[in-house]
Amino acid sequence: MLADYTLTEQEPSLLRKIFQYRFGLKDAVETDALIAEAVSLLDGEPGIGEIWAGVGRERRMRKLATRFSVYLEDFDRLHLDGFMRFRLSDYRAEVYEAAETAVEERLMETQYQEFMSLLKSMVEWQETRTPAVHVLHSGGFAFRLLDGEMRPLEDDVDADPDSDPDEEEESLVVSRLLAASPGQLYIHTPEPESQVIRTIIGIFGDRAALYPDMPIH
Repeated sequence: MLADYTLTEQEPSLLRKIFQYRFGLKDAVETDALIAEAVSLLDGEPGIGEIWAGVGRERRMRKLATRFSVYLEDFDRLHLDGFMRFRLSDYRAEVYEAAETAVEERLMETQYQEFMSLLKSMVEWQETRTPAVHVLHSGGFAFRLLDGEMRPLEDDVDADPDSDPDEEEESLVVSRLLAASPGQLYIHTPEPESQVIRTIIGIFGDRAALYPDMPIH
């Protein structure tokens, strides 16, 4: 019961104090969102047949229950706040690490969205240089860029084997499309949910259209 109460009531309260006093967050909605994110990081992915409790929560529950049981074998009373402060320093450190990770991930997401917004604004104000561009994505890191007449716009885009494939793929394709500044963008891909495709659509907005099949040329 004490372990369950700690995870259900004390843990969110501890996270709220960390976000408010150590990270200086004032917005209640943002704080609640970060608490949920931190708890999700602590809990981990749910197991098969589980709805919400991941292996991380089960591990913390067993760990806390053991600590409480050992203490109560020798003592009749337990001051929960004091116990958490002085006897559960490793648990508190784990919670703080999750809070720190949640803040870092939120900051990275915010910076990414700001960067995307900047690129989208640039596209909206940029003069059209190419009437149409076809993006041929055969999956993975394989891309070809063709103009409206189905002629190669640039050399095939290949990822540098010495760099992060995802970052290399996205940066090369996006930079070439920005340089081409197409009036219309036709994206042919079997993977419309891939990160780079979602990034391209996010930047070019209404100019971009998805097609599941490759064009015949």
